[in-house]
Amino acid sequence: MLTGMGIGRLGAAPEQKTTPNGTVITTVNVACNTGKDQTTWVRVSAFGSQGEFLAKNFGKGDPVAISGDMKLATFEKDGVQRTNLEMVANTIRFVPKSREREAPPPAETNYHTGPDSDLPF
Repeated sequence: MLTGMGIGRLGAAPEQKTTPNGTVITTVNVACNTGKDQTTWVRVSAFGSQGEFLAKNFGKGDPVAISGDMKLATFEKDGVQRTNLEMVANTIRFVPKSREREAPPPAETNYHTGPDSDLPF
């Protein structure tokens, strides 16, 4: 078994389905930058409460950190053999958006300079 983790952005809104026995399955494609001008797409599946969390809290373009079990899946499309990187998520976490990572500007502070300004407290 191959376990991995990555940080990327959702390529589309998560797709949520429920199996006949009631298990929630959520799938989404996540774009991970792997170098200058190079992106690796990972097809992520999340089950149960993880799937519900993913569908409820994330949308297209949102950054996300995911870890889980990975595998390569091969298939044929239009006569061409293709390979997908797939992950079954064990952990899904929020990643701050660019604007949220910036420190807020310092608050202006007005110090009292009246007759009581020499008090030690």
